[in-house]
Amino acid sequence: MSDLAPSIIVNHSSPVTYHYWVYGLRIRSNLEIPALLPYHSIHHPAPEFGQNCDVIVNFDETIADFDAYGSPHPLYVDLGLSKTVLFDRSVGLFILTQGKEVWIQPSVEKNLNQIRLYILGTVLTVLMYQRSSLILHGSAVEIGNQVIGVIAPSGGGKSSTAAALFRRGHRLLSDDAIAITRHHNGYSVNPGYPRLKISEIMATHLNCDGLEIIDRHPLSDEVSFDARPQFSDRALPLKQIYVLGIDDNCGIIPISEKEALFNMMTNSLPTMWMQHHNPEQFQQCTEFIKVIPFYQLNRSENLADMDQLITMLEDHALDQLAMGIS
Repeated sequence: MSDLAPSIIVNHSSPVTYHYWVYGLRIRSNLEIPALLPYHSIHHPAPEFGQNCDVIVNFDETIADFDAYGSPHPLYVDLGLSKTVLFDRSVGLFILTQGKEVWIQPSVEKNLNQIRLYILGTVLTVLMYQRSSLILHGSAVEIGNQVIGVIAPSGGGKSSTAAALFRRGHRLLSDDAIAITRHHNGYSVNPGYPRLKISEIMATHLNCDGLEIIDRHPLSDEVSFDARPQFSDRALPLKQIYVLGIDDNCGIIPISEKEALFNMMTNSLPTMWMQHHNPEQFQQCTEFIKVIPFYQLNRSENLADMDQLITMLEDHALDQLAMGIS
């Protein structure tokens, strides 16, 4: 592990403490993170966490001396189970320890919007990785009181598929990361936070004009929508996984355990962070594919076929639910 990271003295000047619930974790933070669901909005009554929270986020308003940090590079990542260092010279320094603590110091720009985006994306997924959770790169949607997962590489259409199901009235559990928990008779998905990010072209196609736009991303054509009106804030059983593929002939076909394992490994963390030799992850994936069925969901690149694809997916998911296949 790198010894480049300086020791951080936390500035406790902020008088406000925020309590959140995300991916099944109780988070206490001295930085407001509006995208996350407040703990009290889900748990009634909601007592103070005290020392019983799962994760503490400490934001030190002191500007970090990045020249003293020692890295000549604008971006630096040192990923580990016990300690992870994320350094972005234009945003800030993030140190995560044992899936329990996050220490943050901002850059000179003190760009809180970018810091929050790091928390919602990389920081949360690294925390779950450090806590030995099974995390898939995909989106999760509730259909019939159970969950389907849609996985694909970046740009593969998983968020667009989730958004189309969302516009059909189905509830969103998570976008971009699926946090999976094993229990005695299967697997369940812990809800993330109520944001849905898709391209402006897809937003227009899905007629998302009535949804509240939270953010427009300056480096891409994507927009984030508020999904709170149709967000499932409770853990639900996972039914099946759909792997997105491109084919002019839209369709759904079952895939073998070998293909399922390949897709699990390539669309899960830590593989996506180049951690290729993680025996615990391989064991998790091997056990998972023996319980949860996988299907290839082929879609065309023609947006005119989107409605047909979503109807096919709805019908297939509900048929599997009716048949009691798990």
